[in-house]
Amino acid sequence: MKKSSFLFAVLLAAFSFLIWNNEAHATPLTYGDQIVKPLTWPKNSTLNVYIQKDPKEKGRDQLVKEGVERWKATMAARMITINVTIGDPPAGTENEVHYKWEAEDFRFDNLRKLRLGEFDGAGVAGYSRERLLIGKAFIHRDLPSENDAQKEYIRNLGEHEMTHILGMADDGNGSVTNHTQPNTARALNEQDTKEINLLYGTADTGGDNKPQGMGAKIGGGASDGFYKYHFVFQPGNPLVDPTDPEHVSLINLGIDPSIVIGADLPPGWISLINPGVPSPSDPFFDGYMEDGVGDPSVWDPLNPISYIAFRTSPEKALQDGLSPSFDPALTLDNSSFDITVFTKPGVIDQPISLWAGGELQFAEGPVLVPEPSSLFLLIFGLAGFLMWNFRISFVGRGQ
Repeated sequence: MKKSSFLFAVLLAAFSFLIWNNEAHATPLTYGDQIVKPLTWPKNSTLNVYIQKDPKEKGRDQLVKEGVERWKATMAARMITINVTIGDPPAGTENEVHYKWEAEDFRFDNLRKLRLGEFDGAGVAGYSRERLLIGKAFIHRDLPSENDAQKEYIRNLGEHEMTHILGMADDGNGSVTNHTQPNTARALNEQDTKEINLLYGTADTGGDNKPQGMGAKIGGGASDGFYKYHFVFQPGNPLVDPTDPEHVSLINLGIDPSIVIGADLPPGWISLINPGVPSPSDPFFDGYMEDGVGDPSVWDPLNPISYIAFRTSPEKALQDGLSPSFDPALTLDNSSFDITVFTKPGVIDQPISLWAGGELQFAEGPVLVPEPSSLFLLIFGLAGFLMWNFRISFVGRGQ
């Protein structure tokens, strides 16, 4: 291998966050680095949403606009302003969301059927470093709008894609967050509100407080082959308000999935990422994750996922014998539970990142023991990068 190619490979592994922080997907997961906190637009943001003009001039741009505007009051209560305009965004616009007709440049492998008419829409959000800058949604250009039902379907689709641009995934028990789009008018239900509150705080507190599962390791370790974590629900509202419901339905642990061989989960919970070595034929995704599978695939060995995630599932809740009216997430009614992660040999105990609502936390977890050769290459690559960077700076000052 040429020296330049070798150095590039090492730097790619060491500084992958510089590459991957240019784009992300509007699901609860962030691929390519150790950050496991979902992407959200910062409090007091103004999202400027631009709806591309209907290429067939059938007024569907106005229908999408009306659907997106349904979010205005909901997000204003959480200190997020949404402005919606028909037309293309001006150059250099920040905090921009762009709805486009058909996805000529849409790069999601599992949604390339969009252009074949098998999917009607898809949402994705991009960000730069720790701050969202741009969001994109794509609507199929051949959707009919001849009658009231078809028009309502387009409104609902425009509204639903904001679910992903705001950072939420599909939820089978939701109305607006549900992946299946009806052709009749709908409104946010309790499940929708719980999902919104998880990422954007509660309406009662002006978007200040978010529900959180306080997590801590309570058993196991590298010598035991398992790690047991205990989670306790901490509501965002100081007083219980049934009209402003909260829960924690997603938990992310900064554990390399290649060292995981299984997990013991609470009833109604599933793994979003299959423990062990996943394959394209066994992606182990629930339906609400399909909007967020990226290109390159999340199973790309050159860009391995660096953490595991768990999520509530309506189907799994029924399989586990839970009542359809019971929320298996962390709530005041289900205020604590444990998750146990079983690991392969060859790990050591190190602090890992943990997200269960609110801010990132840290707990002891399994980390692969680095191979001496890999560690040497990484140090060598970092040293080479610093020397190369210093040379450029020195030459620049001399000119």
